[in-house]
Amino acid sequence: MPVEIKKYPQGMTIRDLKAALKDWPEEDKDCEAKEVWVETQAGGSCQVTAIWPLNKGGGSADLLLV
Repeated sequence: MPVEIKKYPQGMTIRDLKAALKDWPEEDKDCEAKEVWVETQAGGSCQVTAIWPLNKGGGSADLLLV
């Protein structure tokens, strides 16, 4: 599966995230689990260590990848 870069100028939605991950492999060729990382600043990155639901009681359910 070719890796495709997608940009979300208005911000990524849950629908966008689900669509991006639906065919993504869970393991690499050595059966090692794939990881999730986020960019922290220009040229920097770190692993995602938590998913926080935001505004859950306010009628929306945004996610924060920490």
